[in-house]
Amino acid sequence: MSAASAPAYVPLGQASKLFPPDEAGRSVHVSTLRRWARNGVKTPDGRVVKLGTVKIGHRRTTTLEAVAEFIEELNRPAGVVL
Repeated sequence: MSAASAPAYVPLGQASKLFPPDEAGRSVHVSTLRRWARNGVKTPDGRVVKLGTVKIGHRRTTTLEAVAEFIEELNRPAGVVL
């Protein structure tokens, strides 16, 4: 695999900054991303969507692509299969 095609791994602490803050202006906590990766998020139609992560050494990481797929899956209308 060449360096150009290798995914860019991002530690969860940095990935938490990719999500918009809540109404109080607080950013998403890193433990929230860990929970999304471990347990997933249940959608209104009953699906469970998990954030894709990879453990590198002792650090849990994700990719920008995994974050984008997670958000897309959460916002996908019920019954739409991709």
